Amino acid sequence: MLAYAVDELKVKHVIVTGHLRCGGATACHVAASQPSDPAALGTPLGRWLEPLTSLARERTYTLEELVEVNVKKQVANIANTDTIRNAWKRGQEVWVHGWVYDIPDGRIRDLGVSVGGLQK
Repeated sequence: MLAYAVDELKVKHVIVTGHLRCGGATACHVAASQPSDPAALGTPLGRWLEPLTSLARERTYTLEELVEVNVKKQVANIANTDTIRNAWKRGQEVWVHGWVYDIPDGRIRDLGVSVGGLQK
């Protein structure tokens, strides 16, 4: 989908948005303080959440910090994809932004980690 959006639709802004009170982040935050469960890695959900659980094991984060760090990491990951890098090489303007949505107050906070524009 990223390739279609960037290459065909020529989107200029890709937004990675985490949200507070995220059930997945909460599960990873809890799992990080417990011994690894190899059986959980065999499930689709376990495989999906493992990178976030591993991130949570790197150091002690509050739940909000974990969401923010994950968004920042995903911005870097997307910016490093062939799709985005090739768009920049072609001179295409594309930005990747990192935001956090605070569900209780309905506000979106820009994490200030945007990368992109016209890069070569």
